[in-house]
Amino acid sequence: MNTILYIATGVTGSFWVGVLVGSGLHTMSINRQYERLATLVQYHNELNRRWDRIPPEHIPPRISSIR
Repeated sequence: MNTILYIATGVTGSFWVGVLVGSGLHTMSINRQYERLATLVQYHNELNRRWDRIPPEHIPPRISSIR
């Protein structure tokens, strides 16, 4: 009877350790995604700041098609 109790306790403990490790890995993955997104936002903000500093006479005209 004690052997079955030890095995059940080990299986339950292993399950919860797996849940904790999986949760940590998932959280790290989400953090990496948000860091990549923040880097892209910073990059685009810098591009917008540079574009705003260009005088209007130096901006090439946009060509639009008429149909």
